[in-house]
Amino acid sequence: MEKKLLGDSDLSVTPICVGCWQFNDGEMSGDRTWNGQPYAMSKSIVDTALELGINFFDTAEAYLNSEGVVGRLFEGRRQGMVLASKFGYGANKKTGYTALDVEQALTASLERLRTDYLDLYQVHWPTVIDENLEEVVKELERQKSLGRIRYYGVSNFGKTDLEKFIAAGGKPITNQVLYNLLARGCEYEMLPYSVEKGISILAYSPLQQGLLSGKYLKSEDVPEGRRRNRLFSSSSTSLSRHGEEGCETELFTAIGELKVVTMSSYML
Repeated sequence: MEKKLLGDSDLSVTPICVGCWQFNDGEMSGDRTWNGQPYAMSKSIVDTALELGINFFDTAEAYLNSEGVVGRLFEGRRQGMVLASKFGYGANKKTGYTALDVEQALTASLERLRTDYLDLYQVHWPTVIDENLEEVVKELERQKSLGRIRYYGVSNFGKTDLEKFIAAGGKPITNQVLYNLLARGCEYEMLPYSVEKGISILAYSPLQQGLLSGKYLKSEDVPEGRRRNRLFSSSSTSLSRHGEEGCETELFTAIGELKVVTMSSYML
């Protein structure tokens, strides 16, 4: 499988990265996004990915049990893998991370992942570091100099967030954002700015958590935890926090039209 370099780094990765949010060791998360996924299923996913030549895997301290599962899965076969994780919204710390918090979060992640370095360490959300931006940037640079992280990036950063991060001395090689046929907001400002700055985009939820697979044809079919976002009415689930009406009619009309286009392509 062809590989691409992230930003101006020497990290050579496959265009497909395996997101490990659902590697929860059989325990459903509190937000109900994913059902409990047994360890055996996570192992099967990773084994298949490796057989296909995929070398890029992404997790986070906020993903329930994920780092521990990934650590077990890659023990003894870490070489050649590009392993990424994130800090923010961990079990003991949500936001307002200081340099010490970053160091402690990284230490805990490395222990769970059973490795002595990460290829890519990411700020999960801009709110995680807003209060101590310059301090955290310096700490990321320090951890890089220590060899505990090879590079660092950000996640869910808009154009203004990136500008602030760079102004504080940050040198992110990636920005991981929601990007798919149903979520294209990043194309207006953030994407052109990232291209200008040489920052690679890591697109998460390319199938919008299964919506673009064609599996779900109406709101009631979608698991409750995946109806928390603004595509769905806030009344769709008690887990919602956005308080908006959503756009469910437009959503499933678009999905239906995409399905027709896809079927037509197959017929051709």
